[in-house]
Amino acid sequence: LFLHHDLLQEVGLEEGEKDRSLQYIGRGITSLVQLLDFGRALRDPRPEIVSPAVLAEEAVIDMEGLATQKSIHVDLQVETAGQRIAVDPELLRQVLVILLDNAVRYSAPHGTVRVVVSAPGAMGVVFAVSDDGPGINASDLPHVFEPGYSSQATAGKGLGLALARWIVEHEAHGGKISAENKPEGGACFS
Repeated sequence: LFLHHDLLQEVGLEEGEKDRSLQYIGRGITSLVQLLDFGRALRDPRPEIVSPAVLAEEAVIDMEGLATQKSIHVDLQVETAGQRIAVDPELLRQVLVILLDNAVRYSAPHGTVRVVVSAPGAMGVVFAVSDDGPGINASDLPHVFEPGYSSQATAGKGLGLALARWIVEHEAHGGKISAENKPEGGACFS
């Protein structure tokens, strides 16, 4: 971005035009990174026996920087004492990072993002990531996992949640992913 900033100065753009151009370039870089992540994940999962608590802790640590920038508190609650699961740890951690990234981005400054890892009986392990942001528009809710779908309110390219769905619902993991609005406000992905 610094190189582009210098080039924009040489072109003689006004300060507001420079800012808009840099934002456009930044969005392009973000899209490229998302496409690369999507491509890397489209491989056959390599399941290992791992601790769901450790996966969640690692994902929370991965997102600490962004959460700190927005003064967001991330609350991790683990209800799976000693349980182990057979998943591809790299891919499942990527799902958790995608969900945490969205939750942090849509939370108001000084908000809270909650990550709950539970084992409700025969369902296996459930990871739930919720925020106290504005929630998801009712018209967008049925489409959030579709590749390329992005609400008008977001600058995303609709790849993150589609990737999360592919990973979770791949036959090697056999899971389900869903999104809902919480009655008290905010969204919850589990």
